[in-house]
Amino acid sequence: MKVKAISSCFVLATLHLASCTGGLDEDPLTQDDPGALGEDGDVSSVQQPLPKGTVGAVNGQNDYCASAANPCVSGEGDCDSNAQCTGGAVCVADNGANFGFRPDVDVCAPAHCDNGILDAGLGETSADCGGPCGTCAANCTGTPGGNSFCTSCLCASGQGDCDANAECQTGLICGTNNGPGFGLRADFDVCVPAQCENGQQDNGETGVDSGGPCGSGGGGAGCSGTPGGASFCVGCQCTSGQGDCDGNAQCATGLVCATDNGPQFDLPATYDVCVPPHCTNGMLDAGQGETGIDAGGPCGTTGAPPPPPVANLYFSEYVEGTGGNRALEIFNGGTLESGCSIRLYLQGSPTPSTIISLPDLSPGVFTLCHSSSTIGRPPCNTFTSFAFNGDDAIELICGATVHDVIGQIGVDPGLEWGSGLTSTADNTLRRKCTVNDGDSTGTNPFDPAVEWDGFAIDTFSGLGSRGCL
Repeated sequence: MKVKAISSCFVLATLHLASCTGGLDEDPLTQDDPGALGEDGDVSSVQQPLPKGTVGAVNGQNDYCASAANPCVSGEGDCDSNAQCTGGAVCVADNGANFGFRPDVDVCAPAHCDNGILDAGLGETSADCGGPCGTCAANCTGTPGGNSFCTSCLCASGQGDCDANAECQTGLICGTNNGPGFGLRADFDVCVPAQCENGQQDNGETGVDSGGPCGSGGGGAGCSGTPGGASFCVGCQCTSGQGDCDGNAQCATGLVCATDNGPQFDLPATYDVCVPPHCTNGMLDAGQGETGIDAGGPCGTTGAPPPPPVANLYFSEYVEGTGGNRALEIFNGGTLESGCSIRLYLQGSPTPSTIISLPDLSPGVFTLCHSSSTIGRPPCNTFTSFAFNGDDAIELICGATVHDVIGQIGVDPGLEWGSGLTSTADNTLRRKCTVNDGDSTGTNPFDPAVEWDGFAIDTFSGLGSRGCL
């Protein structure tokens, strides 16, 4: 234990009575310690420990168990290690209050008194207290949730507001902003078992770090009004399926505020509802109860899932290789498109220098290669004598509608847009799988790393297939 402060002390040294004030370390200074001597060799003003077996020794005082010849039995302290206890007892930290000592005194007790579990069969009446583990701390008094509720006592599970783990009973931790799970304010911290902040669903929980001993998760008593109301999740944390939320902070621990998923919970299409993170990853997680991509089970079943973004017509691959090894891949995720063409804007020109008419584009992939390409012939649908370099902008247009642009029209970037493998010079660029629409604004700045993955020069292996679909 640490003696935090001694307001005054008196020691008899060289027949003089002196007083002192100050704080002491965990291990009091002894006469053998040079730091304990004054200039004349006097013993400094430090209260010496009186170990068990020494005349005047008092159970519970500093280092009472320090005598190797007289180890402490259960209920005796202050101890500093298990070696200072006997009879199968261990030195339990900061359990002094259970035995009528200061809370920071360490007392020898049976090993089960330090396992964070309620061992009723061994006489405990609460986790690590009762019976041979000493008297459980008195119940906290006052209003749960008050700023000072856990200050002068150790809060039980579900009680707060706490400020640190030391204000919670043994085996508990002070949670963070988990008040709504216990009917308290969103910014209140409540004592709970450690499992309630491990990011997993375990030991009686009905959700990740919610339910059972971890509280309701923030909904119910914490939130009031009509679910879906504009302010329903304000001032509380909504549980899974509750909304309308405005951000993850308004959802219970382990949940996220999804976008426009209201219909899946029988709410308006523009409403945002709290759900588990897997409900927003764009994948079918059958093991999590989903029956469709981000729908079904905890992701909601009462409405259709939000429609995916419309798959448009866009460039899906770009090859600027050696010699005539040039190619463009176009992906059509919609219906048949007619009247389409590719326009080349060379070296910053604001007007196209070359226009290449395209055949009707059916849904799927269409690949256009340079007629002198030596690598890309097998997957190419059409060959033409078009030529472009890394500093030329390329536009895909159908009728009067611009669908996609590579580069920035009217701007000469010098050698290329981008850098390294994700640049328009001497590289292959392949559209990221997260992209399903083109960049129809040809005059905005262009950074290929935002929507494209880069590959080494003359890479044709992915041409002819939108492999991620």
